[in-house]
Amino acid sequence: SPEMSSRIIDIHDVLNRALQIMHPRVVLSWLVGSNQHLGGARPIDALAIRGAPPVIEALQAFEDLGYA
Repeated sequence: SPEMSSRIIDIHDVLNRALQIMHPRVVLSWLVGSNQHLGGARPIDALAIRGAPPVIEALQAFEDLGYA
């Protein structure tokens, strides 16, 4: 369905961006951990509910702070 296609693209975009700035093991932990930039939500949950843009912004904040 178009909705499922959109979700797959969002997941792809987030994982691609995350893997550019983090080690794969860190990506997994980051996705399921609480994220201050997302108001304490887990990035994986924010991705499902709000889509990729806020999660990409959280990744950018992670990179800007030099945690990678």
